[in-house]
Amino acid sequence: MPGIQQTYEQKRAQAAWECVKQVRDRPDGKLKRSYSSLVRSFPALVQGSGLGQALAFLFAKSEGKLELDSSNTYGLLYSHLNGWLMKQVFTSSGNNDVLQAIMTGSSSTYRWATIEALAYCTWLKRFAEAELSPLYGAVSAGATRDSAKGGVG
Repeated sequence: MPGIQQTYEQKRAQAAWECVKQVRDRPDGKLKRSYSSLVRSFPALVQGSGLGQALAFLFAKSEGKLELDSSNTYGLLYSHLNGWLMKQVFTSSGNNDVLQAIMTGSSSTYRWATIEALAYCTWLKRFAEAELSPLYGAVSAGATRDSAKGGVG
């Protein structure tokens, strides 16, 4: 809604919701399961290896399929993180790719990007748990949770 000021956390949640909704609305159940699993495990990868290496892993596994309509889970998550981090952290970097921005940015910006990526992944993970879980995986995008459980929708 125009005119309503949102907190930074609300903006982060809204962006994450749009990304998960994009995955939810696809007919591919395998993609939903693998995206949900990858989003759950990605923060541990960041904490263990660092954001740059974790993103490089996604990039390598994406096999160059970084489009938002890709069926490659790694490329999809990379695109989601790239979009958010470039919009929020690396706005003046002159790059359009988060890995390039990380390699040319300062160490303080790298730390900020790491914190931001982990916070964003928290929202991605929560929404993926709610919308892409196996319990609701077979439910059409227009159905409600109550109707999926056999209740009134």
